[in-house]
Amino acid sequence: HEPIVHVPALLRQAALRSVLILGGGDGGAAKTALQWQTVERVVVVDLDGDVVEECREHMPEVHGGCWDDPRVELKVTDAIKYIDETQETFDIVVGDLTDPMENGPSYFLFTAEFFEKIRARLTPGGVFATQAGTTSLIEEPTLHARIHRT
Repeated sequence: HEPIVHVPALLRQAALRSVLILGGGDGGAAKTALQWQTVERVVVVDLDGDVVEECREHMPEVHGGCWDDPRVELKVTDAIKYIDETQETFDIVVGDLTDPMENGPSYFLFTAEFFEKIRARLTPGGVFATQAGTTSLIEEPTLHARIHRT
C-alpha cells in the first residue's frame, strides 16, 4: 500500500490534508495515509461492507487499527455513485481497486469518463493514483493495454 499512497503524496506541492480511497476495504491504504502527520481526513469508499468487516477482524496487520481513527470515514457504496454525488475535493485520490476485468466490479472505474470525474474531485495540485493489476502478461495479457488507453 505504501507506493500507491506515498508516491502521490510526495508529488503534491502542498501539505496533504484530505485523502479519498476508492476500494481499499482491507484498510491498508488508509493506514498508510494516516502516516502523514498533516492528514486531517481519509474517506474510504468500498462497495462491500462485509469485506471491510472480515478484513477488520482477520487482518489487523494490514489495517493497523485505522478503522478506529476518528479521521477515517467509511462509506459503503459504489465508487461511481459516490464520485457523482459528492462535491468534496481531495488532495489525493487513490484507486485501491480490483483489476479492471471485463464484467468485474471495477471495470467502469478504469475509463476515461471516470478519470475525468476524479479530476473534478481533486484540489488544485491534487494527484490521482490507481493500482494497475497484475504484471503477468500470461495471466492477463491485455490488462495494461486497456488501462494505458484510458
